[in-house]
Amino acid sequence: LNKSAQEKRDELFPKKKFGFKSKQNMTSLASAIETANDTRRLVGGGGEKHVDDDDGRLVLTSSTALQNTCTLRDLNGVRKSLTSADIDDKDILIVNVSDSFIQLPGKASCIQIKYAKNCTILCGPVSGSTFVANCVDCRLVIACHQLRIHESQRVSFYIHVGSRAIIEYSSEVHFAPYAWTFDGVEACFRRAGFDRAQIGWQSIDDFNWLVSDQQSPNWSYLDEKKRVKWITNESGETSESIN
Repeated sequence: LNKSAQEKRDELFPKKKFGFKSKQNMTSLASAIETANDTRRLVGGGGEKHVDDDDGRLVLTSSTALQNTCTLRDLNGVRKSLTSADIDDKDILIVNVSDSFIQLPGKASCIQIKYAKNCTILCGPVSGSTFVANCVDCRLVIACHQLRIHESQRVSFYIHVGSRAIIEYSSEVHFAPYAWTFDGVEACFRRAGFDRAQIGWQSIDDFNWLVSDQQSPNWSYLDEKKRVKWITNESGETSESIN
């Protein structure tokens, strides 16, 4: 890292001819990189654009990264269904949505769902991980290899997870098996690297409950009589029914 940092300094700030001058402060790596970014923005190199990160700060993102990301933000009272072309092998970000019904058929690379209230979100299999935070009164259908749930309340999760699902700072969350059928779902599961024969929804860890011989009061299995199934036909129409 030190070598790379020095090479970057030498590239951006070529050494001047030798001479006895007052000592100058060494340029930090962060400052050097920022200077390079400023230069690229001025000349338009690299096709880079500004986007806001989740903390409201400006970050620099390449056009390639933008093409590989699908973002749904600030939605209220909508019914939205994307296509496999919108989702396949992309990073999905859902932020600040309420009173909405969202369908994501296909095989995403990873999914983040933040600040969702009173929503139903149906996700096709994910080849990577899913992170859920600050969700309230929602129904989420998720199949992924790693699931992390943070600061969420009264959420029903219908899941298929390749490892143990993890909850933190959450309460009244309930779990049931994955429950969405859509055209091509089995192919998506195979492409995402899942074995449907394996039970992948009953292993839950609560990082805020350290009593090993007692069930955490923050989560439970959803009563079978209350579990919902969703079916989307070839026309894209979705119906739901109670078991």
